Amino acid sequence: MAFSVGNLIHRTIVFGSLAFGIYGTVVIGQNVMVKRDQIKLAMAQQRAEAQAAAAAGGPPPEASPAPTASA
Repeated sequence: MAFSVGNLIHRTIVFGSLAFGIYGTVVIGQNVMVKRDQIKLAMAQQRAEAQAAAAAGGPPPEASPAPTASA
């Protein structure tokens, strides 16, 4: 295989783009999983607070809006 500057530049661009795309996909996937876990935790805490208030016979705690997956 012949070495040329154009070949080197082309390979750098192609493999760099692939690596950046894979890295970006992994990071986005991790962010989605973390956000989903945070939402599940917040909903479980709200459920626990509501059950504790119901068991105590008091009014339910102030309803705060559930976190959304956006942002």
